[in-house]
Amino acid sequence: MRRRERLGPLHLHERLDSASVHLGWLLRAGRLVAVKRLHPLHLADAAGIARVREEARIAMRVDHPNVVATLGVVHRSGESLAAMTYVAGASLAEIADAVPEPLSPRVASAIAADALRGLHAAHDARGSVVPRAVSPSRVLVGEDGRARVLDFDAPGARAAAAVVDDLPYASPEQLVRAAVDVRRDVYAASVVLWETLARRALFRAPTVEGMLRKILEGDVPAPSRFAPGIDRALDAIVLRGLARDPRARFESARAMASALEQASCAAPDDVARTLAGLDLPCIRRRRAVAEAVCTREARDGRPLHTECNGGLSKD
Repeated sequence: MRRRERLGPLHLHERLDSASVHLGWLLRAGRLVAVKRLHPLHLADAAGIARVREEARIAMRVDHPNVVATLGVVHRSGESLAAMTYVAGASLAEIADAVPEPLSPRVASAIAADALRGLHAAHDARGSVVPRAVSPSRVLVGEDGRARVLDFDAPGARAAAAVVDDLPYASPEQLVRAAVDVRRDVYAASVVLWETLARRALFRAPTVEGMLRKILEGDVPAPSRFAPGIDRALDAIVLRGLARDPRARFESARAMASALEQASCAAPDDVARTLAGLDLPCIRRRRAVAEAVCTREARDGRPLHTECNGGLSKD
């Protein structure tokens, strides 16, 4: 790919850490965006393209500080690219891979509460669950100390790897084809929080069949069994979120976020200081790429703004 490519209202720049995600520059707004190349399977026919456009339209209704905003989709022959707010930071998955020690319970709870607030906003806008399971790779912790959930996902075709990656966060009712509501996402967020606190997978099995049995029947211990410093109140919140019966869980993501905040959450400044103190090569690389893109655009006389209200076509 060329160093910079014009695609309608944006410039496409270097890849980030994923083969399908690039940095982009929204021309009219003068700001960085993350640009995701959608899998060709989503665009195999006119119906697939229509589904992508509809999902983007719905995602663009979600306007919340704890959601990665979808700005729009650019279509060209044989390819579609989704532009989203660029978050300077790292995903929970990247933090877990790079850092040997667990986050403090207060920091982990703050990140989870932010993600749950974002989920509630997505549920309100959508009237249903988010397209893909909440997972550590879909919770982004910004250098500003705020966590955001990645809400947009192209509907329809799914790569097998993505389905397998989502399985540890699937709720029991999904697996038995029961009715699913927003408490599905409360369950998934609770798995993410459990794993963040305990620094291990909640369910482990060498096969898909084994994973299904673990989710449906396996023991669900309190996270304090594996990590010191977790009090009974936090244990109780996490275990309630992980109840196999959806009726025993929190009735909404916002209700669980409120419970975490009442129990004790770190302030955003504390989360930001924690992130700044971690050795995260992914953040250093992204910062260098972002600075290079900003310098390149400024050299060409582009206005540099830090905020905007969008700028892509709504279709």
